Amino acid sequence: MPPSPVHPLVRRARAALAQGHLQVAATLVQQRLDEFAGDANALMTLADIQLVAGHGSEAIETMRQAVRRVEGNPLLSVKLGHMLLRESRWTDALDAADRALKLDPACVPAIAVKCTVFERQDKYAKAERLLAPHIAAERPHADVGPTAMRVLIHAGRLADAVAFAERYERTHTEDSRALREVRFELARAHERGGDLDAAFAAAERANRTAAPRWDRAAEAARFDAITAATSRAAMDAMPVADPGDDAPPIVFIVGMPRSGSTLLERILHAHPDACGIGEDPTIHRAAYGLHRHLGGGSPYPGCLAMLTADAVAAARGEALTEMRKRSGRGRVLVNKGLGNALHLG
Repeated sequence: MPPSPVHPLVRRARAALAQGHLQVAATLVQQRLDEFAGDANALMTLADIQLVAGHGSEAIETMRQAVRRVEGNPLLSVKLGHMLLRESRWTDALDAADRALKLDPACVPAIAVKCTVFERQDKYAKAERLLAPHIAAERPHADVGPTAMRVLIHAGRLADAVAFAERYERTHTEDSRALREVRFELARAHERGGDLDAAFAAAERANRTAAPRWDRAAEAARFDAITAATSRAAMDAMPVADPGDDAPPIVFIVGMPRSGSTLLERILHAHPDACGIGEDPTIHRAAYGLHRHLGGGSPYPGCLAMLTADAVAAARGEALTEMRKRSGRGRVLVNKGLGNALHLG
C-alpha cells in the first residue's frame, strides 16, 4: 500500500516534535484531526507525541483508535505492535502483527514484530524459521535486521551473522536505528568469533550511525525543574494518599548503571517473600501522567504544585495495579528502575 500524502498541518507538527516543542506539535495535530478524524499520519504523529511525553498508555490507545478508524492499512497495526513491544505486552503485540498480516500476508514489518516477540520469549527456533527467507535474501528488509542478527548469534551461526550484516550494510546505507543495532550486533558476532579488531571497527561504525541527539541544556533544565518542584517545602505542602492495607511494601533500587543493581535485585528476589519486577517504568509513567488526573494543565513537574488528594489517590491506584501485574509472587516488590532516581521526591 503506497503511503498516503502528509497533510501540511501534520508536516508542521512533525517538525515541531523534532525540535522538542510538544505542545505546538499536539495543537497542530489536533487541528488536523478536528478536520478529519481518520488521518492515519495525524494519528501516528499524535501517538509519537504522547510517547515522547511519557504517556505510553495514551499512545497505545491512540494507535488502537487509528486501527479502528482507518481500514486496510497494515502499517498502523505494525506501529501498534511496536508500542506494545515496548510495554512487554507480548500477546497483544502478536495480535497486532497478525492483524497486519491478514491485511497483507507479505508485510515484512509485521513479521519482524512477531519474530521480536518470539525472541523475547526465548522461542528462538520459531523466530529463525520465520526469518529464514529474509536472512537468505540478497537485499534484506530493513525491519528484520536487528532481530535476525540476534537470532543468528544465539544459534551460534556467527559466520552467517557476519555475512547477513555485510549484505544489510550494502543495502541500507542511510543512518537509522536499525542499522545502528545491526552494526552493534555485528561487533558482538566478531567478538564471539575472536576477531577483536573487526569487533571494534563495527562498534565504531555503530557509534557513528544515527547517534541519539542529546541536548545538555534541555536535560539540565528538566532536572532543575524536578528538583525545584520536589523541594522539602514543596513536598511537605502536597497531599498524601492513605496507604491503606492493600499496598505491598516496595523496595526501589536506584543509582548509576553497572553499580550492582541487578545483583542486589536478584539477591532480594531469591527471598520467598520478595519479587523482583525488573526495570519497571511505572513510577516514570505515573509522574508524567499526573496531569491527566487534574484535567490537563501543566505537565510534570509543573503539575505537582496543583496536586489534589483525589489525583494522588488515583495515580497511586494505577501505579499499584501496574506493578502488581509484573509480580508473579511475593509480598514485597523490588523495582530496579534506575531512572526512578529522578522521582525520589
